[in-house]
Formats: sequence, structure tokens, C-alpha cells
Amino acid sequence: MNSISLQRSFGRSKEKYRRIETNMKYWNYQITFAEIPDEITLCINITNCPIHCVDCHSKHLWKDIGEELTTQTLTRLIKPGISCVCFMGGDNDYDELRELVEFIRKEYTDLKVALYSGRDSVQQLLELSGPWLNSLDYIKVGPYKKEYGGLDHHTTNQRLYEISKFSSLSLASIVVKGVRYRVTGNDITYKLQK
Repeated sequence: MNSISLQRSFGRSKEKYRRIETNMKYWNYQITFAEIPDEITLCINITNCPIHCVDCHSKHLWKDIGEELTTQTLTRLIKPGISCVCFMGGDNDYDELRELVEFIRKEYTDLKVALYSGRDSVQQLLELSGPWLNSLDYIKVGPYKKEYGGLDHHTTNQRLYEISKFSSLSLASIVVKGVRYRVTGNDITYKLQK
């Protein structure tokens, strides 16, 4: 996990960055205090979701609609005062998502990055996406199931993890070319519950 400065300066590195062309699209965005505890979060709703949760409240996000999400788009959306960028989805193309996360890590070094995924577990997400998940600060997993409620309910099947290389809680591991990659973190779902 990249270290995050305690000082919340806002700015990009002075280097010119290349525009990452993607097929990833987003429908809308909002700045919220509710999705990631203790963060002012830019939430970007990614479209073309392959998960298709039965009780999904945003079924329009299943469609391949919206505006292309590029580095230039991110630069336009990221405003002073936010402390985290959360991709609400992105399960349709992990390579493109990884590139956007790497861009944020390079250009906005004080921002934290989160992913809301509908995958069942961090292990499943890691197996599908690869070892770059450690570059995230937060990962939410679990499809929405109406009978269990969302992250704000004690009965939820969903989990929000704060990723930390110092945690003893192993969330997932894979071996790639003989090297074991582990994702460790802490379950902070309770911080969102009523």
C-alpha cells in the first residue's frame, strides 16, 4: 500500500501525463461523506456492470452507456477538498481500472482510492483482477441482497475493508509466476452501520 501523507495538500505532480484511452464509461458522480468512513469521497458510477445483482437499485448501470472515463475526465472531476476517489463498479474491465488507479496514485498522491465491487469476496476479486489490489486503500465486496440490506445494516452480506500491509487479517492471496501476493486489511463495515 502506498503511504499517504497526513498533510492534505492538493495538487498533481509537475510531470505531463499521457491520456489513458479507455472503454470504461461512467454515468454520473457525486461527492459524499457516506460511502467511505472519515473521507470526503468523489464517487464515480461506472457503467456496463457485469454483476447484475438481483435487487440492484441502479439497473441502468448494467448498460454500456455514459461518458468515457479517461485521465482527462478524472482531472476534471477531482476537486480540492476531496480525500478519496471511489470507483462504484469497474468489474467490467480491471486492466482499465488499474490504469486509472495508477494515474491517481501518480498525479494525486494525497488522495485515497476505493473500489466498490459486487464480487462475492476479495479473493474472487483478486483472482479476476490480479495483484494490483494492494494499491487500493478501501475495497467493498458483496452483491447487494435486499433481504440483508446495504452496508448500513448489521445483517448485510457486504463488507468494506481498509487495505493495510500492517494488518494481520489476510483477505486474499494468489500466486503469479511463482510469487505470492496477499491482500491484507481490516473490516471497517461497522463504521457505516446504524
